[in-house]
Amino acid sequence: MPQIFEVDGWADEQDAHFFIDDPVSSLDDHNIFITAQSIFDLTESNYLKKRIIVSTHHIGLFSILFDWFTRGDRSGKFSKLTKPFILSNHNDDFELKSPNQDVFLYHLHLLQTLEKAATVKELFIYHYVLLRQALENIASFLGTSRIGFILSEIKVKDVNETMDKINSLSHQSAYRFQFNEMSKTEEDTFREVLTNLINHYHFKLA
Repeated sequence: MPQIFEVDGWADEQDAHFFIDDPVSSLDDHNIFITAQSIFDLTESNYLKKRIIVSTHHIGLFSILFDWFTRGDRSGKFSKLTKPFILSNHNDDFELKSPNQDVFLYHLHLLQTLEKAATVKELFIYHYVLLRQALENIASFLGTSRIGFILSEIKVKDVNETMDKINSLSHQSAYRFQFNEMSKTEEDTFREVLTNLINHYHFKLA
């Protein structure tokens, strides 16, 4: 894969940090896995000698990197070093919060992003990553680690088949270089889960 970030361009004290500021826009959804993989590879090559800081407004990129660095197949060496934050704004009072510290804020962001993508009919494979994280957060909030429990609660038609599809499409080895739009069956399953989830728990996303 071509290198899109130059790491060794600074010297002295500046060399200890590497900042990546807002590397994707809403127009880059089809390239999001390439960007995420480039950031992951850069980090893997430099994390012992540099502190790498990534800022983004794109919840999709945030979620993918959050997943890869904390729970992915190669997350072992990063999980204790990774510190994810979301910038929250309450009455013009800004605060950096961990997704684990403010689970409601995080899954609300996820659901808003997913609903918007479904509304404008721009659904990509990576949206399954966000959907799984939303399900996991809600399951944790309800005192369980099983997203199958949530799928049963919201009454999807086939819990096991839906679970298999979510796991398959959101697992790193499966989606690593998938940046295509969803197929018809993938979209149907996605819409069923998202609609049932929002309606069952009465989420207000406006």
